[in-house]
Amino acid sequence: MQFVIGAPMQNCALALYFFMAARHGKTADDLAKAERYVNVIVFFYALSTSIALLLLDQYNPIGAVCWVVGSPSGCDESTFQGGSSDPELAIPCERGENAWLYGM
Repeated sequence: MQFVIGAPMQNCALALYFFMAARHGKTADDLAKAERYVNVIVFFYALSTSIALLLLDQYNPIGAVCWVVGSPSGCDESTFQGGSSDPELAIPCERGENAWLYGM
């Protein structure tokens, strides 16, 4: 699922290609050279972040899919708000601590 980040990155690259062609008169050959590098960068960024999040135990089930969330749901260190202000009501995270930092 983390490969989803590659789609907006590819979309930005495509928009940049069109901008360079329209505004700066770049040819298809010029853009083809850059396209190779951009595709490799986007692919390896998406792959490396998905593997890193897997190794950090950040993926947990949320219904039909798995995503970057804390487990159990709403645990203290997995949300931006930091969970409960009362230490007695705080739910400790078993997996996915600081998931709000990694979730996209």
